[in-house]
Amino acid sequence: MEVIGLTGNIGSGKSTVGRILAELGAVVIDCDVVSRQLTAPGMPCLQQIVQQWGEAYLLSDGSLDRKKMAANIFSHSSEKEKLERILHPAITAEVQRQIAVNESKGVCCVVLEAPLLIEAGLTSLVDTIWLVISQREDVLARLVIYRGYTRQEAERALNSQMPDTEKIPYADVIISNSGDREELREVVTKAWQRSHDVK
Repeated sequence: MEVIGLTGNIGSGKSTVGRILAELGAVVIDCDVVSRQLTAPGMPCLQQIVQQWGEAYLLSDGSLDRKKMAANIFSHSSEKEKLERILHPAITAEVQRQIAVNESKGVCCVVLEAPLLIEAGLTSLVDTIWLVISQREDVLARLVIYRGYTRQEAERALNSQMPDTEKIPYADVIISNSGDREELREVVTKAWQRSHDVK
């Protein structure tokens, strides 16, 4: 079974690429979804977060206040590292479990969609790395328009991540998201066909 590591910074378009790959036949494991599951009320990771930062980071229903936590970690690298020490081992273990389950089912290709694929040391779990990159101004515009960030929040979020220039050396496939969605679909489809020797 082939395991593709799909990564890219916030607002790059990697989730759109993941959806296209799912349409092409891959099973996608989304690390953001895994993270949400692991920080649901009653889960050990959420309990550790509350121990570290207190109940001020919970919403009224007992779930994690993701917006508040994001603002915290985007502003303080030391806080980001604390959160990663809680989440990364749990995410890695769950991803390994899901990969094994899919392999046992005879799935031919799994895509591990992980914003922190490189930073979290998940590269050992994948066979190839696909990196989605986009122009900085396009990324900032997407964060403002589609996610409701202020320009300052968007800048802070992007600046908190490893630059594309440092990720490119790790990549086997680079997907440039510089056009509209149909152009992106064409780029992804061609990359998929090349990787599977489809003529």
